[in-house]
Amino acid sequence: WYPVDTSENETSPIDDIKYLFNLVIETIDDCDLKLPEDVPGSQNVTFPSNFTKLPENCTLFQNFTIPNNITEFCGMIPEEVCDLIERPPPRNGAFPLIIYSHDDGTLGAESITFLSSLAALGFFVVATNHIGDTGLDNVDVDEVALFNRPRDVSAVIDYMLTDSAFSDSIDETSIGVMGRGHGGFTAYAMASGYKNFTGDARVGAILSVAGLSTPLTDSEIENINIPLMVIGGTLDTQVPIEDNTVRVWDQANSKYAYRVDVEGAVHDSFTSICGLIQAVNVTINKLPDNITDSAAGDILLEFQDLLLDRGEGVCSDTAPDDVLDVNIVHAISLSYISSFFKVILTDDEKYESFLTPLFAKLFPVVYERQITT
Repeated sequence: WYPVDTSENETSPIDDIKYLFNLVIETIDDCDLKLPEDVPGSQNVTFPSNFTKLPENCTLFQNFTIPNNITEFCGMIPEEVCDLIERPPPRNGAFPLIIYSHDDGTLGAESITFLSSLAALGFFVVATNHIGDTGLDNVDVDEVALFNRPRDVSAVIDYMLTDSAFSDSIDETSIGVMGRGHGGFTAYAMASGYKNFTGDARVGAILSVAGLSTPLTDSEIENINIPLMVIGGTLDTQVPIEDNTVRVWDQANSKYAYRVDVEGAVHDSFTSICGLIQAVNVTINKLPDNITDSAAGDILLEFQDLLLDRGEGVCSDTAPDDVLDVNIVHAISLSYISSFFKVILTDDEKYESFLTPLFAKLFPVVYERQITT
């Protein structure tokens, strides 16, 4: 995702956060997703504090069909996001780079909502597909996949900083790594090291979403000394907070550390899985029989089954009542993810307001931060 150049048309952090909400939920007024009056710059509005589902009158940004071409795709999403896809890399400045690492058995596009939104805020975003550990070629045993993952990210950074198509657009001093699940482990490993991988000193910030930490030793976790954000779901049984987030939070040595436990979120709440399911379903329905009956068709059908299985407890039509609506999880996560990277990678102190305990009152979250001066 190419970044949007915001240098000539600066917006306030309040405007940016409202924009992120609009990417996820079209009718923000109907949903009462408002900034609290005690946040600087906001109007006299409130946010509902105790709920797990969006009101019925909300129009959710998740009902779409797979586009046939880029023009059709651009007619289905906000113009700001479409612009990221069509135009060449900007040359009028260097942008911070964020590498995204997906969970095991999925794809880099699993969190397209987060990634396109970061690009809209001025970040150059690259989503890796870890060969041997994706939804289309999940053949590596876990030990091999874990060994390869941080090396994959380092290789992507090498490429982005040396290929002339991209290098002029990237600020090599402002690089962050973000990941989910096994991708969260990958983000940790870029700072902690893992086995004989010693980390990558070019990475200046890491953000782990529902991140796996159990493969790391205590001493490796103690090596983490760069800015860190950890986001998890209190209902995540695949990568429980107690076994993963807590040990990183307790043992890492980051001077700037932020922790967000989203109440009612499950492991796949932090993905764009509901939209991906719809897109894959439409794609398969459009395929001719000679394709669906082929080996390629079998792979696509297996991928469909994987998505359906993972989405069963997440998407609004099948999720249990105690699971927080996936759109609300996205809105919460985007607010923290974007503010963290804005503060750490761009030194934009205006976004500090959104990393305070005061702002956390807006959301159903348990929030902590540790800042050592």
